[in-house]
Amino acid sequence: MKIRNNPLCLMIFLVLVSPVRADEEPVVDFLPPEDGDRMPLHTVVPAYPEKARRARVEGEVEVCFEIDRKGETRNVAVR
Repeated sequence: MKIRNNPLCLMIFLVLVSPVRADEEPVVDFLPPEDGDRMPLHTVVPAYPEKARRARVEGEVEVCFEIDRKGETRNVAVR
């Protein structure tokens, strides 16, 4: 039996040996900064209690979230 260079055989071989799974989502650990200005879609002005405003109380929070393939947020947490 002679082996020929057959594109169909090559395609079948590649499909059978490729380790691709459609249900796995890629994980992005870091996005490089882009040039240009980013604008928030929605800005919330916080309502500070008068006593805290007069005392100039400040703080920081960390907001964590994931964006799925549809562009929707999930696993939102404020720390």
